[in-house]
Amino acid sequence: MKIAKLIFLFCFGSICCFGQNEVKYCQKGLGFIGDNCYTLKKASKQSTTGTFERIQGFDDGQMWYGKGEFSEDKKKVIFSTYIFIRKKYNAMGDKLLKCDTSIIPTITFYIKGKRLVEYSFRTDKNGAKKRAKYIYEIDKD
Repeated sequence: MKIAKLIFLFCFGSICCFGQNEVKYCQKGLGFIGDNCYTLKKASKQSTTGTFERIQGFDDGQMWYGKGEFSEDKKKVIFSTYIFIRKKYNAMGDKLLKCDTSIIPTITFYIKGKRLVEYSFRTDKNGAKKRAKYIYEIDKD
């Protein structure tokens, strides 16, 4: 009986551990910005929807945090509109110095191998459209 329980616990435990349903993408080496990361969580590996968290830190003590929902469509990841909250702490202690929010509109990223790529279209002063690229790589930490 004890052996059967051990076998059941081992099998159940290993089933729960297979198939990561969470992946973290980060921008690194951004100078005064620490890491800018998105953590995507799905209910199951086959699911095309889930939730995400975004955390961004700065060297002056600012910490930004946001969360929302995302969906995948072929090679696209679409993040829903979410609120990004900033907290800045006083260097003299844990006294909250400033807190504010920003509303981030729906964003579409493209999956390129192990990267998420965001294209941002802007118009320069001459009316020409320019395309900026922001790359997030899978975080191995």
